[in-house]
Amino acid sequence: MCYLKEDMRQQLQIMGICTHNLFANMAYAVVLSNNEGKILGFNDVFVKMTGFLEKGLCVMCVFDLIGNEFKEDVKSLFKKIRACVAYGMKVLLQKGKRI
Repeated sequence: MCYLKEDMRQQLQIMGICTHNLFANMAYAVVLSNNEGKILGFNDVFVKMTGFLEKGLCVMCVFDLIGNEFKEDVKSLFKKIRACVAYGMKVLLQKGKRI
């Protein structure tokens, strides 16, 4: 997409609204996190699935939701997914940079 500078802010707002609506209306649980697993956002289905209050989830890490017996395996898988090496994910390169 190519936009003029004055349209950029408006386009970003529209994309933000579209992204929010997409996640909010999904029938599946969605959680967004940073590289360390800190929960940054989630949809209503995720709240119902976990049974936690929204304000509680806002201060949690995704690993807080995993039983101790599985925590290390999940952390390892999480790192692989974040590095785009799990489940056959392919990383597209553009001018030598990961996109």
